[in-house]
Amino acid sequence: MKKNYYILTIISFIFLILMVVGVSYAAYKFSAAGTKENVISTGTISMSYSQNSFIDLKHTYPKTDTYAIATKEDKSSMEFSVSMETSGTKQINYALAITNIEEGTTLKSDKVKIYLEKEGKVVNNFETNKGKTIDSFKNKYVEGLIDSYAIYQDILTTSNKTHNYTLTSWIDESYILPIKNETNNTKQTNEETYKFKVKVVGVDTPITIEEKSSSLDTSGANAPVLASNMIPVYYDEANNVWKKADKNNSQKEYRWYSYESSGEYKGMWANAVTVKEANRQTYLNATPGTILPMDDITTMWVWIPRFNAVTPSNYNGGAKNNPGAIDVSFVKQNETAIDAFTSGDKQLSGFWYAKFEISHTTLASSSTANNLGCSNETCSNANGLIIKPNVTSLRYNNISNFFYASRSMEQTGNSFGFIKDEVDTHMSKNNEWGAVAYLTQSIYGRCTSSTLCTEIGINNKQGHITGYGAPAGSNSSQINGAYNTSLGKNASTTRTIYGIYDMSGGAHEYVMGVYNNTISNSGFSSLPDEKYYNNYTVLGYSSHALTETQEWYWDAAIYVESSYPWYSRGGMFSESSGAGVFKFSQANGGPGNFSSSRLVISNE
Repeated sequence: MKKNYYILTIISFIFLILMVVGVSYAAYKFSAAGTKENVISTGTISMSYSQNSFIDLKHTYPKTDTYAIATKEDKSSMEFSVSMETSGTKQINYALAITNIEEGTTLKSDKVKIYLEKEGKVVNNFETNKGKTIDSFKNKYVEGLIDSYAIYQDILTTSNKTHNYTLTSWIDESYILPIKNETNNTKQTNEETYKFKVKVVGVDTPITIEEKSSSLDTSGANAPVLASNMIPVYYDEANNVWKKADKNNSQKEYRWYSYESSGEYKGMWANAVTVKEANRQTYLNATPGTILPMDDITTMWVWIPRFNAVTPSNYNGGAKNNPGAIDVSFVKQNETAIDAFTSGDKQLSGFWYAKFEISHTTLASSSTANNLGCSNETCSNANGLIIKPNVTSLRYNNISNFFYASRSMEQTGNSFGFIKDEVDTHMSKNNEWGAVAYLTQSIYGRCTSSTLCTEIGINNKQGHITGYGAPAGSNSSQINGAYNTSLGKNASTTRTIYGIYDMSGGAHEYVMGVYNNTISNSGFSSLPDEKYYNNYTVLGYSSHALTETQEWYWDAAIYVESSYPWYSRGGMFSESSGAGVFKFSQANGGPGNFSSSRLVISNE
């Protein structure tokens, strides 16, 4: 007999309920002068999701489709309903999807099957008595609503207001349970866990599940994961405007990104933006190639895909003032990577890094200490944060103000369109800065070979203006250019407009990296969850672009200690050769003229 039927494994399927997006139609009243009152009123419509059971499979083993569907062993199925309440004649179009997938070490989406029934009958995109792997849905999406793993679509109407579903899941019969050890003919398996959520979205417009085309990028880098209301963009050099990109990265004319190490599109890291609420839906529904004016853009982000890295101990044949490339290799979500891609107990496929230093619509010019006034994660001033070129960096705030402002970007009713359960907005940790530095010093950034690299240029613009650039080592009196000029691109991590700016010069940037949990002047009453900062218990640390890259390109290197326990990165506009992506220095964490910060989004 096959070994997979000898051995038991533990599989946990956890379905967390996501509230369905409600759709409402405003009622209104019309009155006209005359002898009679004329009234016109629309109906209202809302949607709900209810779950009557959940799947909790333990000590199970692989099964055939026929057996799993016919028997529906205890807790292998869940029942749920989607319904609407309405007055009027409107309808709701909706789709079901699998989301927030957490795979086990060896148990993956291509070995977990599902079978969906509606009102006791198999739905029309499934075959009778035949399941589908979750992996088979990974390229199924609904434009503007579901990025991947869409499994079914339907319509609620006034004559059919409730749909009842049964979802059954099991392990595919082809799965061979892994052997943990084999001693004296005793076999044991590793414990395997697989988790996912069921997502339901509804709108008043038609829904179509589509298949993603193959990406133009063949680097192996993980595809960017857009949060809700983020828009992919590319830059039209001929017209000097940002335009909406093809989020599937399959149309050459609207190419979104390329992480290739050479060729025409080298350095085209994925960029995405958020826009003002007034025009947000227009841009979300717009076709690729649509112009996004800078006046409508509120924040700009660059995708850093998951990778592992090896720092050459001998500068890869170079010297301290001219080091070679860091050996970067893109890896999948379940593969070993540097620790910047770990957030708590989650392994990230990548994260979004702010393209420029943080600024603010009203406070950037203020020199009042702690002008943000953010002491918790519901800070109203966070709605004024901006990440754009050619604006003044926000300064004069201690670290806690920057941190709580960043966390408040996901609060209910935020101005960016972020959905709290989807994103984790936070202030850059030191290891996340280090990850960007590594990628910059690689063949995917500013290196053309393992031994030929160019130092990132400096933002030497006086007045802490974001996005400006000049050749590395330039002092503040030397000529510079805006981010979209040839001079300005010197200060990009890629030497192209698609890189990250202000990582050398501009303002000093506070990062969440601290010595021995020392609060000092940071403003914290107690430090936040440990997933939001790096704690260092030794003065030197061989990772995070610290000891292992110390003084590369002669960038200044000053380690944190008990009196000055917080790390600051990058340097400022006046520091010439001392500034750089590998620069680190110590600070007490208090507000000051020369200190700004950087933001990050992880959304998995």
